[in-house]
Amino acid sequence: MVGRDSVFVSYAREDAAFAQRLAAGLRERGLDVWIDTNLRAGTRWDREVHEAIRACGRMVVVLSPRSVESTEVPREWSFALDDGDLVVPILYEPCEVPYRLRLHQHVDFTRDYAAALEQLVRSLGVQSASSAETVARTDAPRLPSRRALGAVLAVAVLLPIAALVWPTLWRRPDVASELPVPTAAQPSPKPKAAVAEVSGERLIEQYRTTADSRSRFLSSRERWLSAAESFEEAAESRNLSEQARASYLSRARFCRGRANLLSGELEPAVQNFRASLEADDRWAPPSIELAVTLTRLERYEDAHAAARRALRVEPDFWLARIAAAPIYAAEGKLHDAIRTYEAVASGSQSFPSVEANLALAYHAAGLHEERAKELAEKALERDADLAPALIVLAERALEAGRAETARSYSQRLVDTAVFDVAAWLVHGDALLALDRKKEAQAAFERALEEFDRTREPGAPLERLKQVRNALARGKLPGRRFAAPEQKDRSIPKHTGSSSDPAPHLRTHPKSPDFGF
Repeated sequence: MVGRDSVFVSYAREDAAFAQRLAAGLRERGLDVWIDTNLRAGTRWDREVHEAIRACGRMVVVLSPRSVESTEVPREWSFALDDGDLVVPILYEPCEVPYRLRLHQHVDFTRDYAAALEQLVRSLGVQSASSAETVARTDAPRLPSRRALGAVLAVAVLLPIAALVWPTLWRRPDVASELPVPTAAQPSPKPKAAVAEVSGERLIEQYRTTADSRSRFLSSRERWLSAAESFEEAAESRNLSEQARASYLSRARFCRGRANLLSGELEPAVQNFRASLEADDRWAPPSIELAVTLTRLERYEDAHAAARRALRVEPDFWLARIAAAPIYAAEGKLHDAIRTYEAVASGSQSFPSVEANLALAYHAAGLHEERAKELAEKALERDADLAPALIVLAERALEAGRAETARSYSQRLVDTAVFDVAAWLVHGDALLALDRKKEAQAAFERALEEFDRTREPGAPLERLKQVRNALARGKLPGRRFAAPEQKDRSIPKHTGSSSDPAPHLRTHPKSPDFGF
């Protein structure tokens, strides 16, 4: 089973023979390797690949002139780097090493394959069989492993720090505490099971504080499931107060709800978020995610109730303050959504993601277009991959008839919006405007597939309806920003296999069905 210790092998199709030999060599040395020859028949290759990258904690990039110039390989290693994974470039053939990979020590396979393979195994943090034999034959006393030394050093360094920071951390409403209402004068003590739940608490802390596109690990179903297991293990520890145990159980059900949501399992997500609140209703995230899920199910009244509960529990929490905006948008109440985003964007703590969503709301409502452009560009200066800001610029380009510019924006978001309904729609619209019909058809089909799977609240329902009706008649929809009298275009007949188009970008029409 693929896990964080698994190694993902990224390579260009032309280098498949070398990549497969490499994978076999790594497996012989005890590593679990994922390579796309593992793909099951009938699966979507792009979905399988991205899920594998999310699951694996290590990646080997086979560098050659073909892989450097390819489209997919740079996307794969960029995704892994942004996800915080260990990435080891290996030089299969002389080529220009990409800038971001130059910061990582590479392994040269152009000369001695066997020696390079041993070096690669060590770089991946695994002792090869031959290295182990060498150590066993020496008479020198064995030194502690690097992992053991690291653990000792971590304890030596972190214990004094923990003594200073724990009282502050455990006063926060998002961290489990032993006391019902901790105060500055009497901080809540650290739960006795803290060691068991560190990994899960770290993920929730990232959820609470990360407000940009670099939080892709928050979209990993495996990480949320792992966090849930860590909280469940913590809850089983002895000598816990009932309140602390309830807090851990609440976090476990919250994490499982997040995993459900990422899989499109909406009703199980609702059940988990409600169970989280039943265990401990003193923190806002379960209510926020419940509001998101109920919005997808078009249960807007219940969604608003959940959003109000989140704001009542943590009135200063930025996610709680904007929780109602996506609901308003899904209902077609764009002005209410705008006011909600404006209230947070005008505060002392400015988040680029809030500015980007405000820009998108202005654009969707057809209001303050220049202000929308200004906000989008400002947000992108702080975070170059923010989807809502790129949506604004892409749609403005389509409206101005600059289809290639719109397509270039969609290409920039290939990694961050690969499963996004609106991403596929705007990509299809840009390709359609460029008269690339086969690729546009594939993009539209994928948009419908993802919407049927997830019921994404941000999907433009009217455009989806147009696309679905046109494809059902064997045609392509008319161009989104074309004159109203334009007729649907016939779908070209396939003359053979075509490359899977690059997905990417979300888009939202200026209509009441818009939702964030």
